[in-house]
Amino acid sequence: MKCKEVTAKIDLGEIPTRLVPCIAFYAHIVHCTACRYYLNAAAVLKKAIVAVVKNGENHFDVGKLNQSLLNRFTKK
Repeated sequence: MKCKEVTAKIDLGEIPTRLVPCIAFYAHIVHCTACRYYLNAAAVLKKAIVAVVKNGENHFDVGKLNQSLLNRFTKK
């Protein structure tokens, strides 16, 4: 798999479940640092959005979330 295919599957929430595509997907994730970070960032973003919706908040601080993601995923 190529990065473009992997990130598209992550964005669409279509992580493969069949054996061969699943192995190809996770083999790429293991070897590609950028896609691994992308998968982790997508999971954090999804969790944050679910929390906002669950709490019924009308305002979402995108800047704060962006800074949190940068702090978590940038190399130090």
